Amino acid sequence: ARKTATIVSVSFSALVVLIIAVAASFFVKKKIEEKRK
Repeated sequence: ARKTATIVSVSFSALVVLIIAVAASFFVKKKIEEKRK
């Protein structure tokens, strides 16, 4: 039972990192588009 909890927490952390990366890239893209104007 202990091992599955670790796997879940690790995959959850990976998911959070992925969401942050997507949000950051979207934010950077928006900033670049604003600068281009």
